Amino acid sequence: MFKKTVFTVLSFTIILTAVFTADIFAQKSKDLAVMTMPLDDFTLPVYGDGDFKLSDARGKNVLMVFPRGKYSAEGWCGICMYQYVELVDAELQLKLKEKYNLEVLFVMPFDVKTIDKWFGDIPGEMKDYYSWKDKDLTNASEGEKRWGEWVKTHLKSIVYEKGKVPQPFKLLVDDKFTLGKRLDIYKAEWGGAKIDQYQPTIILLDTKGNVIFKYMSQHTIDRPSADYLVKIMDTFIK
Repeated sequence: MFKKTVFTVLSFTIILTAVFTADIFAQKSKDLAVMTMPLDDFTLPVYGDGDFKLSDARGKNVLMVFPRGKYSAEGWCGICMYQYVELVDAELQLKLKEKYNLEVLFVMPFDVKTIDKWFGDIPGEMKDYYSWKDKDLTNASEGEKRWGEWVKTHLKSIVYEKGKVPQPFKLLVDDKFTLGKRLDIYKAEWGGAKIDQYQPTIILLDTKGNVIFKYMSQHTIDRPSADYLVKIMDTFIK
């Protein structure tokens, strides 16, 4: 089992949000001392067909993305959708999988039917999110201002038509939260929302299956951008 104590040590050692600056990114990988620990093997169904076994990816670097999922029974975490489309856009533009010898996994906290709907709803959700870029926030509430400013500052306009959202990455089905619970990122309540969900997390493994970077979001808009992840991979992947 992947013990909570080990995962806590990894969290303390590898969560680098506050300490990564441009100067650190400019350093070479050999100048950064990073604790590595293998992630225990697991097998999950792949959305679309078959199963994925982590050990079968040995020889490749592996980027694992755990999106939050939903913030309510009827409400998608739209930032999770944006996280997906932004990384897809980076793959289409930069060929991340080829450049970094990389397997990208989105571990979804949904069953297959819900993933179908998730994909179908991405274009409409993104359209609603992008509409905040043009909103006058003068008389908005504090929450609306915080959200609106985040959208204006961070969101790129990446538009897909319904039914045409690319799927260049494997989506793994973890509807029972088997892996999420093992990694201690499953939450029945998080960010003020009482619903089964992940605490959004990103884990980067090297070609031997060692965890070399992990990022756990502290609130729902605390997400590393695709540009940030590219810098991480430039730093840690040799």
